[in-house]
Amino acid sequence: CRGDPEGWRPRAHADDGKLMVKRLGPSGAAYRLELGDLDAATVHDVKAALEARVGFPADQMQLLVGGAHPADDALLASDLGVGIDPLTGCQNVEVLLNVPHLIS
Repeated sequence: CRGDPEGWRPRAHADDGKLMVKRLGPSGAAYRLELGDLDAATVHDVKAALEARVGFPADQMQLLVGGAHPADDALLASDLGVGIDPLTGCQNVEVLLNVPHLIS
């Protein structure tokens, strides 16, 4: 993240503009995804980008976006409020990953 309301801005960071998804559970892993145009990305696009890293198919994953489960994988991430602040480069809504069958 970068930026300050007073006008000071640190150097750009390699993770600026990437979507960070944190995994629920003991691993606490965090995944940084480059999705291209985040405004056009769907919930399914986010899950598909996570498949290789997590090792589970998209249909076995649940996302929590701003504390709520999206009702449909076709929803746009931007419609759920997910975005990157252009001034700071920071994500404005927390996105969490849950793989429900792993929780006993």
